Amino acid sequence: MCFILSHCPKLIKTLHATSIGSSKYIKHCAQSSRLLSVMDKNGGPVQNYDFFLVLDFEATCESSVRISPQEVIEFPCLKVNAKTFKIESEFHHYVRPVHHPTLTSFCTELTGIIQETVDESEPFPAVLARFEAWHAAELPADSRALFLTYGDWDLKTMLPNQCRLSGVPLPPFMRSWGNVKHLCADVRGSWPRGMDRLMKELGLPLIGRHHSGIDDCRNIARIVELMCRRGAVVSETGSLGSESGARNH
Repeated sequence: MCFILSHCPKLIKTLHATSIGSSKYIKHCAQSSRLLSVMDKNGGPVQNYDFFLVLDFEATCESSVRISPQEVIEFPCLKVNAKTFKIESEFHHYVRPVHHPTLTSFCTELTGIIQETVDESEPFPAVLARFEAWHAAELPADSRALFLTYGDWDLKTMLPNQCRLSGVPLPPFMRSWGNVKHLCADVRGSWPRGMDRLMKELGLPLIGRHHSGIDDCRNIARIVELMCRRGAVVSETGSLGSESGARNH
């Protein structure tokens, strides 16, 4: 059994001040931090999930005001193996907005999504149905999977609002998630803000463009892998129907 100590400075200091290997201090650190973990054969801590589902919506937007109602226009999700961190499958569809069908120039400039793309896409209920079919086909019934997002907005705010707007039920398996910002804070000791700034600080070159949903998913997956390689253990941080663990960041 091998423990990760390099990212638990308080424990290291304590162990040097007392007796190395004291089970009492190891137990204390394990209770207070998710960074003390049993290593797996791939060189990272053993995770509690078989797959991570990395998701990042893009939605209608304007520069100076919030569009109401806001609608999903890009629906990407990556199925990532929680042991190898390899992307095993990809779901990616654009979505045609109904209430504000014409994208603003700001939205196109920000996301790279052009009007012709959404005009030729299906509305949200059809895309959600495709996603549910993809999810059922990709995730074995006995597998453990957790959605991962950069912030809480995607699954705490945008998806429930979009489902109500479209008159479709919220899929039960999309009611809980892990906020990757918590994972970064566990490892780095500070709360991250913008993803682009975080990637620069981590020395990770940007894949694609920021605010492209599918590119953001790929970059989030790389952040998750790096944090896990440094000792983090992914856990659920937010859920609908309960305020415990759900933070507005």
